[in-house]
Formats: sequence, structure tokens, C-alpha cells
Amino acid sequence: MTVSAYMCGRHLNSTSCNLLANLCALTLHDREHPSCSTLKRIADRNNDQTVRRVPSLFLPSGQSSSTAESEAITSSHSLPGRGVEFSNRLNITIARYSIEGHLIAVETAKGNVFHICNISDMIADAAWSFGTRYKKICKVPALALWSMKTEFYDLYYNFPMDQSFPNKDTLYSIFNLVLNSKEQMEEDPKNWVLTTRFFLVDSSASVSGSDKRAKVVRYLEHLEIVITLLDTRKNPLKPGRIHPPITKLRYKEVSLEEAKNNKKVEMTFSVSYRMNMINVEKDVEIAAGVMSALAVLLGAVDAWSWSKRSGKVGIDARTLIKLVVSAAGYLSHIFLAIIFFSSLYWFIFFKQQNFVHTVLPAEDQEAFIKHYLISAFALKLLDIVVLILGQVTVDIFLLDWERPPPRVEKLEKCEELEPPVSVWRTYLVANEWNEIQTTRKSKISLQVLIFLVLMKVVGLENLASADAHNRLWTEEDEYMAEHSYVCRFALGVSIWAGISVFQTLFWVGVYAPIIENKLAQFTDICSLANISVFVMSHSHFGYYIHGKSAHGSADTDMEGLLNQLQREADDLCGHRGLQAGSDQQTFSMILPATLRTYYDKVVTPVFKSEAGRETGRLTSTTLQNSVQAYTTMNRFLTRFLQHALKDLDFEVRERNFIESTLDIEFTNTVTEKAVFYTDKGHSFDCLLLYGHEFTLTIWEILVMSFVDLLAQDFLLAAIITYFVSKFVSVLRYMIGRSNLARKTLIDKRFLI
Repeated sequence: MTVSAYMCGRHLNSTSCNLLANLCALTLHDREHPSCSTLKRIADRNNDQTVRRVPSLFLPSGQSSSTAESEAITSSHSLPGRGVEFSNRLNITIARYSIEGHLIAVETAKGNVFHICNISDMIADAAWSFGTRYKKICKVPALALWSMKTEFYDLYYNFPMDQSFPNKDTLYSIFNLVLNSKEQMEEDPKNWVLTTRFFLVDSSASVSGSDKRAKVVRYLEHLEIVITLLDTRKNPLKPGRIHPPITKLRYKEVSLEEAKNNKKVEMTFSVSYRMNMINVEKDVEIAAGVMSALAVLLGAVDAWSWSKRSGKVGIDARTLIKLVVSAAGYLSHIFLAIIFFSSLYWFIFFKQQNFVHTVLPAEDQEAFIKHYLISAFALKLLDIVVLILGQVTVDIFLLDWERPPPRVEKLEKCEELEPPVSVWRTYLVANEWNEIQTTRKSKISLQVLIFLVLMKVVGLENLASADAHNRLWTEEDEYMAEHSYVCRFALGVSIWAGISVFQTLFWVGVYAPIIENKLAQFTDICSLANISVFVMSHSHFGYYIHGKSAHGSADTDMEGLLNQLQREADDLCGHRGLQAGSDQQTFSMILPATLRTYYDKVVTPVFKSEAGRETGRLTSTTLQNSVQAYTTMNRFLTRFLQHALKDLDFEVRERNFIESTLDIEFTNTVTEKAVFYTDKGHSFDCLLLYGHEFTLTIWEILVMSFVDLLAQDFLLAAIITYFVSKFVSVLRYMIGRSNLARKTLIDKRFLI
């Protein structure tokens, strides 16, 4: 080293100077090492801003940040296949040196120049296509490192000097960031020590004495070329411009003993692209903040409506909990919408742009998208739990309008007996209600099947690759970039939501009006069975399905039933509606405290005390209490609906625009008069999964996206989403079935 230092310092011998530079690089640029300190003194004495006579390994202190943000590279870039005006390759020039300091070659970066294993040049050359996020991991036997030559590399970015001299190029040094020390791993570039010259394998430094083989070999475990795009918000007239690239290096050692034990080593070579995300994150935060205020406002409206429907006079703890839960549901929608449209923007704009204005966020820059997704998933989970709990705790009463047939005479004792009214009609309606509890407008099995066919069979998932290509499949010797999660998220949500919208439109536009409308069928069955459904979802709010037969009786034979249907078809009987001359059968209703108090007095104590109903072993007292409670409540409600109660009545009205839009009522629940609001025949669907298709679809989208975030696998995400959706349906069905049996005082064994 002494001779090399003399020849370099005294005669500026390039070979000697390069030898000193190589020795310094072998120390991982230790400033205290004699080779580094000597070369730095010589470089400071002989180099200036225009001429570099001696290799300059260290960027001057304090210039790391300014270099990383420099706009010295004046050439613009386009994506491959999007025009020839700008370069679509990374024009990196490599200078290779032997360990003795001789210049071996100066060449343009291409192929597998930095791979230690055998990779096809066509695949490896994708690393130098601008905009392609490239990553390859080579795994080779450690013993193979001992047969590799130790060579050193300097990287330069090649670009035209200016428009006046298009044929003259400028070489800009690409600096290295060695990550073997903790100080170098800091995110703030002000504290970085940037250097030049690096090596792939060092198989000679640990050779000593008569040993011909090194005891330890150092190899480059991680090599990443980081390309940072100029912020086009600040520089709208500089599309495709980049800051000087930075090469991140990390070295590792392997001993000869480990190599002889067949140990394998890995080397990762990658090219990543970044952009300034500070403004983007601020925009997302501002959007989330503004929209969150809207979510809280909507949650407050829901909480106010819930408080009125529950008969609350003031704000209590339960009202505040309702506010939090409602706001959580709206926030999950807002977070999902914000990150979806942000990701969709990046996905479409990056794939379709000609001149590079933006690149996909790097893996670490995607973190805020993932955080919002996790938050949306957690908030929606809370929303779904509360939704299910609300549906399976409603109070429901099946009101029988049937009247006993004329009295019959008992022959033995000449007594007149009143024949009982058949209960099978009530059981029929209860079973139909039980069946439609989990009916939805979309089928999760069909949803998953179409999603997987599009993603896996058609190959749409390959559109999520972090490159400029829009291809579904690749050739054998063609590189497919790793998937960007931003692209996966945008693509997955778009496809899933698209399929769900298609299913819903098909159900609403084709299946329900032409093939089968289960909710309308349920209303028809209620009319045929002469059974009304009285549901109280809140203390002072509920839904009513008027099932009173237009013929006055439903206990009849086949001929009688067919005659009744024919009379309705010929308009020879009254209408099915609650009001005379009306066909309106479904209502939402505001109930006065008097009615609720009477229900709690008559029915609630019965189903709360029936411990033997699940096993079917009811005591005679319990059985008698159940029958009496049902008969009393049935008589009370029939008289109420016939305006036969002196102190309790109702009126029918339509909601105004604000009430319909916000789903609230301005009627005072303290009043003694109930209000029945007309609807379009399906307001009671909010008691079923059918009325929450949007919420359930958002839930499934979040489950799918969350699983894909963890596993990066659409197949696994779709399968888990299927089972989660089925679990929610089964749980809703089982608990809802038990609640139906308890609240209607029907033996659970009759609910099929």
C-alpha cells in the first residue's frame, strides 16, 4: 500500500490510485483506515470541480441531502413502448476494475451484470427498463464464491450534456450507501455517508500465509438501485426527470467451514422507483379529516334517530356508544373510498402514461395505504357485529286475524264448543320469516367463482405487476415484475365490486321482478295465511306487515283457497291493504309508550322465563302462561289496528323528503298516537341481511383486501372471504332462529 500511495500521490498513477480505492472499498469505506485517509488527502489536493485526477470515494460532508435532491440529470424518460422521444432505459455506465487497480472495461449496464447466478439475459435485462420494479434473488452454494474473481465497480448515469450538444454525454457519479452500519440505515439523508466503488465478492482479503484459499469470503448480499422521480407538482414541465440514483449495499460474510458444509448464500439485486409522497400523504390526511367530520355528523344523526326510536329523553351512555358505532361504520366506508380511489389513480395513471409523471409507491411508501385499510377493516368488523346483534334481538309478534268457525254441538252432553283456530298458519309464516332472514341480493359462492376465474384463469391479477406492461400472461423468457400492493388493491376491489354490482343489478332488474321476489312472496303468504307481522326493532319503533286476508278467513280447503285467489284476480273482493281501498301492506311505525308498556307487561315476562322452551319440556303453568299471553296480545293488537281502542290509535302518513333521506322521524314518541309510515314494500328488509347488501359487500371487500395484504394471494383471500361470509350468515341464521322462537312463543322444533 505504501508504494501505491507514493505512486498515486507523487505521480498520480491511475493504477496505483485505483488500487488504493479498491483497498478502501474492501474496508467498507472506513475513513480511519490508512488507504481511505491517504486517498482522500490526495484527492482533496489534486481534484477540483471540473477535473477528477484521483478517484473520489467520499462525497463531501453535508452534501448528501443536496445530492439526493439534485436536478443535475437533465434527461427525461418514458415508459417502454410509449414513444421514442425520451429514453426508456436506465442509461447506467459501469467501470470495472481489477483488484490490482487496472481498468477492465467501461460498458453500458445490461443483462445480468450484477447477478451471481445464471439468469437469462432477457429476464435480467428488464432491470434496466425504466419504470420496471425489478427484484431477483440468487441462491448459490457458498463454495462457488471462492472461485469468483474480486472486481470493483463504479457506476455513472449517462445523459446528454444539453440540447446544443446532443451527441455529447455527461457521466454523473452514482453514489453508494453501505448499510452495514446503523448510522447508514437512517431515513434522513443528511446523516448518510455516500461513497463510490463497490465489489460483489471479496475472496482474497482473508488469504494469509501459505493458505491459497481465503478463510472468509465477503459477498454483496443486497444491491438496490433507487431511482427517485422529480416531484411533478413542483416541476410540471419536467416529466420523466429523475434525481441522481442511489445504490444501497449490504455485505455479509461466510466462512470456508460453512461453505464446506454445503451452506447456500443469497444475493438480492433490485431496482426500485420512488417519488415524493409527503404531499400525497397530506392530501389523503386532509381528505380523511374532512370526510371523517362528515362521518361523525352522519353518526350523530343515526344516534339521534336511535335515541328517539328508543324513547330516550336525554343523552346517556348507550346513545354515545351508538354514536361511536355508527361513526365507525361510516369511517370504514370513507377510509376504503379514499385509499381505493388513490390506488386506482396510481394504477391507471402509471399504466397508461406516456411520459413519466408518476411512479407507483415503493413498498415502504405503501404503509399509509395499508394502515388505512387495517383501520377500515377493524371499524367495519365492529359495525358488522353491532348490525348482527341488532337484527337478532328484535321483538316480533305474529298477529293472527283468523276467527273461530261457528260453534259446534257436542253430542254426548249437548254442549256448544268453540273450535280452536289452527296454529299451522302461524308456523308457516314463522318458517318463511326464518328462511328469508339470510337472503341476499348476491351469492357469495358465485361471487368467489367469478372473481377467481377472472383473476386466476383469465389472468387479470397479472395487471398488478409493478411495471408499465398491460399483459395477462408472459412468455417463458420474459420478466414479470413483482406485484405492487397498490395495484393489487385497486384491481381486487374493482373486480370484486364490479361483480357484486352486476349481481345486484341482475337480482333487482331481472331475478326479483321476473323469477322470484322472496320479500314480496312473504307478504303474499302473510295475506294468504291471514297473519300480520308486528316487529319492534326499537322500544318505540318497528315495522308492520299487514297480512289480514281480504276474504276474512284463511282456514279453508283447496277449493276455497283457489276461489279466493280467483276473486282477487277478478277484483271481486276488498283490497289487502291496511286502509280501505288500498294495497299498501308494509309500514314502518312510530309507537307510543303506552303500546310498548303493554307489550312489556304481557309478553316480555313470558319469553324471558321460559327456560324449557329449547328442550321442548314446558311445565303446564308455563304453557298456560304462554297461551294466555299470546291470546291477550293478539286481541290487543287486532283491536289497535282496527281503531277499536279508546286511548290508543294510529294514523297513516308518508315521510317527507328529509325523513326519507336521513331515515329519521320527527314525530314525538311520547305522544299517545302511533304513526304508520307508508313505504315501497320493502322497508322491513333492514331487519334482514337483504336490506344491508351494501354494508355486507363492503365488509367482504375489506376481508378480501385484508387477507390479500397479509398473504399476497387472491386465491386464499377469496376462499377465506367465502368462509367468513358463510360464517356471518350461519351465525345470523342460528341466533335469529332462536330469537324468533323465543319472541313469537313458538316451539323452536317447528322452525325448519
